[in-house]
Amino acid sequence: MTDGRAKTRWLTIALVVSCAAATVGVLFNCIITVMQVDALLASPVLSWDAELLRLCGVDLAGTVADLVFLAAFITLAAVVLRNKDMFGKTQTRCLLCVAVAACIKALLGLALPSIQLPENVEGFIGPVAIAPTLDLRLLSFSFMFFALAGIFEYGRILQEDSDNIL
Repeated sequence: MTDGRAKTRWLTIALVVSCAAATVGVLFNCIITVMQVDALLASPVLSWDAELLRLCGVDLAGTVADLVFLAAFITLAAVVLRNKDMFGKTQTRCLLCVAVAACIKALLGLALPSIQLPENVEGFIGPVAIAPTLDLRLLSFSFMFFALAGIFEYGRILQEDSDNIL
């Protein structure tokens, strides 16, 4: 097997495994979101008010962002495997879609409060805190994909320039 075929084979394996892992993760997120929304809507304690609709809307928007992320990532993998070319307009657009979806998902945490349970410090129980959260890991993941999109676009421009010179 030549060196080029081995690299292509490893790239194919890595992309397929990444797509499978992303699919499983998004599937679990979708299942959890549907169960949460169903539980919120079926709760006898909560009434149909603006807060309940906001919570359901934020959960569903996060699920849509996950699905956009998955679709863009699978499209990126399919284009790379089909064309055997890393740099192209489609790849850049897919990376931008992944970055925007991750950024939206991270920023949705600001609209969805998280409940922090009280601490038991020296026999005293502190108050329950309800505050918005910002997932910095997901936000940095989004910035990384924005940077990758820029690098891929620069690579595409260099590749086109090189092809024009030849």
